Amino acid sequence: MKDKKNNITFHVLDNTFYGVESVANMLLDDYDDCVFAAYADKLPTDILSYEITENDQTHLTNAEIVAEYTNEAELNACLCALQDVYTFYEEKGFDDLVIGYTLRYQPPENNMDAEPDTEGKEYTGILSDIPTISEFK
Repeated sequence: MKDKKNNITFHVLDNTFYGVESVANMLLDDYDDCVFAAYADKLPTDILSYEITENDQTHLTNAEIVAEYTNEAELNACLCALQDVYTFYEEKGFDDLVIGYTLRYQPPENNMDAEPDTEGKEYTGILSDIPTISEFK
């Protein structure tokens, strides 16, 4: 389909599926993702990266904003960059755009064996990545 006002081409999927004793039907679309993709090349890439993919089976576009941080200052920079992206689309007239984002915590050292904490005790575990997934709106 095409949004002629904004010159955005997007897809609508008429999805019918079967439950135990019923048939359900749902219309799915990728309008928000296609809007995001149409302007993604104008967005800053110094902190955030943008993953735009197409589902092989449904042909629906999927867009996601991704960033990594190692400390609170970098996290704040990510949040400011997300706000800038929101403001950019709001100024384009897409203030209700919904795009997913992932902020991944990357500890400076994944293996923190024998690192003393502030109370003098030792931490002997391994810190793993802590992904934060939310919805950008």
